[in-house]
Amino acid sequence: MKDSSLKTKTASEQLKELQKRVRELGKTNARLLKEILERKGAEETLAQSEAFYREAIENASGVPYCLDYLKGEYEFVGKEVKSILGISFQEMTIPRVADLIRETVIMDPHTPSDVYEYRMAFRRGEVDHYHVDLRIRKPNGEEKWISDRSIPILDPKTKKVIGSFGILQDITERKRMEEQARLHQEQLIQADKMAALGALVSGVAHEINNPNHYILSNASILQDAWTSIKPILENYYKENGDFLIGGLKYSKMRRYFPHLLFGILQGSQRIKYIVDKLRDFARPTSSDMTDMVNLNEVVQSAITLVNNMIAKSTPNFSVDFGTDLPKIKGNFHRLEQVIINLIQNACQALRNHHESISLTTCYNKKDGMIFIRISDEGVGMPENVLRRATDPFFTTKRDSGGTGLGLSISSRIMSEHGGRMTFTSSPGKGTTVTLSFPASPPAHPPKQGQSL
Repeated sequence: MKDSSLKTKTASEQLKELQKRVRELGKTNARLLKEILERKGAEETLAQSEAFYREAIENASGVPYCLDYLKGEYEFVGKEVKSILGISFQEMTIPRVADLIRETVIMDPHTPSDVYEYRMAFRRGEVDHYHVDLRIRKPNGEEKWISDRSIPILDPKTKKVIGSFGILQDITERKRMEEQARLHQEQLIQADKMAALGALVSGVAHEINNPNHYILSNASILQDAWTSIKPILENYYKENGDFLIGGLKYSKMRRYFPHLLFGILQGSQRIKYIVDKLRDFARPTSSDMTDMVNLNEVVQSAITLVNNMIAKSTPNFSVDFGTDLPKIKGNFHRLEQVIINLIQNACQALRNHHESISLTTCYNKKDGMIFIRISDEGVGMPENVLRRATDPFFTTKRDSGGTGLGLSISSRIMSEHGGRMTFTSSPGKGTTVTLSFPASPPAHPPKQGQSL
């Protein structure tokens, strides 16, 4: 059926109506073409942006990743992930990555301190970024520190967090340098303590030596006085019988008094000896290595300084000094420091007062070696600790104030003297430390035909 409106219109009107419709159709087609071109341009721009963005993050410092919380999986991970985590993108699952983590340190002080709460707050959109340092152990056993920084990905409509985009960076070297700086600071603090100790010991030594000097002097005078007055007292005793001196009968006093005076003199001399040794130990050690040192004397001096610690640790302390030990060239006070450190370690290793410590010195003429052995019946050391015993700053007693420097310094002192320090130990069976020194050659080489 034909349109009735066209029948009633003239040919001229019909032409105008047709032209109007053609113009409207042309405008509609132009508009659609423009929209198509704009959309195509936007898609091309978006594709170029995505390509540029992907290239940028792949070349960024670190390994980028994208985590989808709805799927619970990694959507994208940079190609260098295996060098950091030790696993490939194909192997990466949330449980597998969690299995590598040994320690998590939150780096943002303005976030929840609990790791789980921090993570949940990030997923709820309550914090705008996530930053933690992770200590991981790769499948091959190597340990590393990784920095994990990420920002949330929001749903355009709900504005809820549906994922995160982040960067993993290997910060192992930085952590190592930070730890070295911290340990160096501890070493400086310890050195400062030792300097303060030196000043304190010097002051205390002065305060003790002054009154002790009076005791020594007066005890000697009393001893001379007793020798002079004793004949007079003896004559009086023979003529008048027994009498009291200081509440004691003279017949007893004449037997005890010499011993009392001798005890006072001996005790005072011991005080002076200990104070002098403390002062020497606290004094900055000379680098001079030209002394001819008797190792038995070094051991005896060290025992004197730590005698109180030994007495508190065990009544079962024994010393066996070898005979005919030749002197060695070195530094008395440095070697004394080694012996003190080893005796202290032995005391700290004991689990009860029944366990013992023994110290022996000997000379093996055949090998030309002098040995000092310090053995304890304490806790002992496992193989992994034994291997690192002389490493600088390695200690199993950091909680109780250990710095990990004692055995390291002792080992270095032994090397300076051409000697060695070796360990024999096993858990629960104690430890033996052996110091071995080459005997010094004679001061004057023997003449031809003369035996050594």
